[in-house]
Amino acid sequence: MALVKCKECGAEISKKAKTCPKCGAPQGPKQYSLGKLLVLIVFGVFLYSLFSGNSSQTPSPPNTNQTKVAPAPKQKAEPVFDVLSVTGKSKNEVASIIGSPKSCSSTKYGEKCVYSKAEVEIVFINQKADWITVNQLNAVPYGEGALEFIGLPKSTPSFSNSNVMRWQNKNGLLEVSIFPAGGKVDYAYIKSRTK
Repeated sequence: MALVKCKECGAEISKKAKTCPKCGAPQGPKQYSLGKLLVLIVFGVFLYSLFSGNSSQTPSPPNTNQTKVAPAPKQKAEPVFDVLSVTGKSKNEVASIIGSPKSCSSTKYGEKCVYSKAEVEIVFINQKADWITVNQLNAVPYGEGALEFIGLPKSTPSFSNSNVMRWQNKNGLLEVSIFPAGGKVDYAYIKSRTK
């Protein structure tokens, strides 16, 4: 059994004793009176308010000699790719707008070309740019505002779930779909005129 000295009289007592058997003084952790505890709490609140920067002082009036700076206007999203600029155009017209394709191949629907700008894929149906896939949208947040990054105004989709947002008959386009990946846009798929 471990022995310790009484905090009041100095007699040797058991470490587990709650009071000294000789003088009756309480042992164990130091006991605080309710008054001391209230003083500590008030002091703590005072220190917190002093250092938190929330002072209850009346703010000084603004200096009217300073030049006021207007907040910067909200800038419109800069399109990654302007879909309407190539929709319905021939392969040569598209090339004059976004450059020559990196590659082209035949599909059962028409010629499919891949362009460097925004990693765009275009299927030319009846020699006109019709099905357009815009792949380089991984920095764009998934939502209605994503339309602005493909040159279309923001609007409420005709259909939306966690896998796709879809607009029907949007700005003369048959269908616009945006697909997510991790809260961002993975790619946009546009059907201009042909289903």
